Amino acid sequence: MNAQTQVPSARGSVLLLSTDVALVAAMDPHFTGFGLDLAVFDTPAQLGRRVQDQGGPGGGRPPSLLVLVDLLAFPHVEAFASLGADARAGHPARPPLVCLGQPENLRQRLASLRVGAAAWLPRVGATVKAVQNSRQQNGPQKASAERWRGKNRVAAGHAG
Repeated sequence: MNAQTQVPSARGSVLLLSTDVALVAAMDPHFTGFGLDLAVFDTPAQLGRRVQDQGGPGGGRPPSLLVLVDLLAFPHVEAFASLGADARAGHPARPPLVCLGQPENLRQRLASLRVGAAAWLPRVGATVKAVQNSRQQNGPQKASAERWRGKNRVAAGHAG
């Protein structure tokens, strides 16, 4: 492999709590393009364990730099209060919490900020819509994304 085609080693991980395959498929190339891993979690408990287990130097896992929570899949923002509070308090091992929600849902946005999220971002975007449209037209893409997701979950230490 020459230097131009080598994939850079991960500089860090972005932790994403979502069950939406289209969102995962849309976000992954953007993060990996900057040398970041995207670790996907299906449940808040899995995400919480990963955030608690940041590991030390030489632990073999890149540091977690950001936690993204898909509020369309997990609308109960209060469940993430401890993640936001730790990050807001400057806990050195806690990455900032960013919530992705519906653009028109002001209540969700305020609740996110109230529990300590560093930011709230609208989840709907042209890229996600394009992937969703493509998935509706091409059924195999969903299966392909689900295979990728299973591989990524195993790599993140969540086999099953």
